Amino acid sequence: MGPRAISASRGRAAHGPSRRWRRSCWSASSITSGRGGGALWSAEDFNASAATHYAERGLSGAPAIVTDEDLNKVRDKRRELFARWAALPAGEALELPFP
Repeated sequence: MGPRAISASRGRAAHGPSRRWRRSCWSASSITSGRGGGALWSAEDFNASAATHYAERGLSGAPAIVTDEDLNKVRDKRRELFARWAALPAGEALELPFP
């Protein structure tokens, strides 16, 4: 399957972002930014923070458990995509294929 555009409304329910979407955004942000100040979370830290996040917000289910290898793969992919984006000529679009 070829590249697909992601609409601005993706992940939104009738009254704002869905719980699943909010959980995904928190996870992606936390994986890539960690604690702030340049300190990246270990898998142990991330998993503990995710559990706290779910409990504080009364979210059903449990967050996915990640490993240090999982976190490094996400960080590597993010770095790769940012490099590709930075290399684009002005006005060009970065197309990402989704299987």
